Amino acid sequence: MTASAIGSNLIQKSALHTLAKLNRNFIITRDLSVKEALEASKVVSAYIHRLLTKERRSVWIAQRQGRTKDGNDQTEQGILKMLLLNRGENEGIEYLERFNIIPVSISYEFDPTDILKIPELIAKIREVEYVKTKNEDFNTILKGIMGRKGRPSDLVATEKKIIGVGEIDGAYIKVGSLEKVSTSGNWPAIYDKGKKQ
Repeated sequence: MTASAIGSNLIQKSALHTLAKLNRNFIITRDLSVKEALEASKVVSAYIHRLLTKERRSVWIAQRQGRTKDGNDQTEQGILKMLLLNRGENEGIEYLERFNIIPVSISYEFDPTDILKIPELIAKIREVEYVKTKNEDFNTILKGIMGRKGRPSDLVATEKKIIGVGEIDGAYIKVGSLEKVSTSGNWPAIYDKGKKQ
């Protein structure tokens, strides 16, 4: 069973919170102090490690917050740093090499939330602070779930299996690059390379 991360900002209504738990989501708490964020990141890192190694489940986690607004699918370093918080004392990047990291970029033929993104994009262009309305995230989720997206065969734009961190092109991990498109469905049964099923 797959477990998925979801930001606390997306599940502020109790019904959404319950729905997230029923869908095996784990919560990434937003708007914390630096110290609180570090402690929360340690807990999430340990939980993800347990899911991958002990429970042998796959994990879906966004590579950065807000990526859908500008289409920039570059992984934030903070995500990798968070994952590395659970590594052993003498381990470095090889800790990540234990898992099959598969960058996946999901795109739609039609984006049902495109019109909802415009105010924030305009604020960014004008270099002014954007403040979300009270139910903005809820409305975006609802429209994203219920809205027209196009043909299902067009949903997965890129899927590339990465065996090791050393095989990733460039100075950073670029998730969702369309330079090497594969739609072969090479999703692994497990993430622990040492124990194939």
